[in-house]
Amino acid sequence: MFDNAARVAVFCSLLLGVCQWVYGADSEYLHEPRISARVMGMGGAFTALADDYNALYYNPAGLAGRDKGELNLEITAGLTPTLLNFYNSLSTAGTSSVAITNLLESNYGAHYSSRVGLGMTYVGKGWGFGIQPADVTVEMDIHQLSGGAVGLEAFNDTLVQVGFGWQIGKSFSFGLAPKSVYRGFIEKELLALDLIQSSNILRTSDASEGLTFDTDFGTMYTFDVPDSWWVKPTLALAVRNVVDEGFPTDLHLYSGGSSNITNPDGNLGRRIDVGTRFELPEFWAFKPRYLLDFRDIGYRYVSFKKSLHTGFELPWKASDLVTGAYRVGYSEGYFTAGFSFNLIFLTLDLATYSEEIGTTNAPKESRRYIAQFSMDF
Repeated sequence: MFDNAARVAVFCSLLLGVCQWVYGADSEYLHEPRISARVMGMGGAFTALADDYNALYYNPAGLAGRDKGELNLEITAGLTPTLLNFYNSLSTAGTSSVAITNLLESNYGAHYSSRVGLGMTYVGKGWGFGIQPADVTVEMDIHQLSGGAVGLEAFNDTLVQVGFGWQIGKSFSFGLAPKSVYRGFIEKELLALDLIQSSNILRTSDASEGLTFDTDFGTMYTFDVPDSWWVKPTLALAVRNVVDEGFPTDLHLYSGGSSNITNPDGNLGRRIDVGTRFELPEFWAFKPRYLLDFRDIGYRYVSFKKSLHTGFELPWKASDLVTGAYRVGYSEGYFTAGFSFNLIFLTLDLATYSEEIGTTNAPKESRRYIAQFSMDF
């Protein structure tokens, strides 16, 4: 239920979902069905790396390079820092039309974001399986329509995905990752009168929903260069959501009277990602790498600025039990940064990044912060 997800997103700081508030049809926000704190910290560039369990979702060709099994259990939470203040003010306003109108007026032009996700992924040598019971994403924009309104766009995805990777020779690999996605989707304007009647922003009665089956495909080629070379380059290509047929089947899980998802903004969207990676010489306890991706090629609203993702990762190893990494990057025209700390089987990934939630002619940054706590076995 969207109502339960909203309460969890607000009151559990470890289970906050992404809330994006957009100017309705004027927004050119690109929704990512699943994100990783590690990947976002390095600018979203991961296509030519795909060296952990995230390979299943970003480029299944990376599964061919696995030499051991990995089980990951994760909780992901992200938000814009001012979200809680807005929601608390909205709750305090109650049913007072004056208080709600004043709150909207004082927040004209503001954007808020929250995201919560739960997932389990296992990857072994040449294959992987993942299930994401829920990933709640909400985008919200406060604007002046009819004296003040909330432009709302929300997603709730349940994902099941399996992937296979094959190695050809020492340099080339490819992979295939079929999946099923059940999505609940809301896009509407909430006027002050709607908020007076109920402070619940996410309402199941507003949701359209549907089930789809699709697949991802990926390739990766690592150049066989002499050991004396300073860098070792890799090229990769991934096509996500190859079929892209929308959500043709509605199981009415959110509402008995719901309709199928017909709004293009609610579809997965076929996306083509190309990337390169350069492994740099190791020094001390560090093993640096540089990555460059052009992502979401051919997808709705994509532009050169939004497609460009680049990042630098500096993994370090203090011992067999304690490892980590520092990351910086550039994504959709904005700075990103991240940090990881791993102790035995516990991992904490932190990152900050921005989404471009404006238009090509009127860009606007929405800065987000994300934390991912996981257990890796």
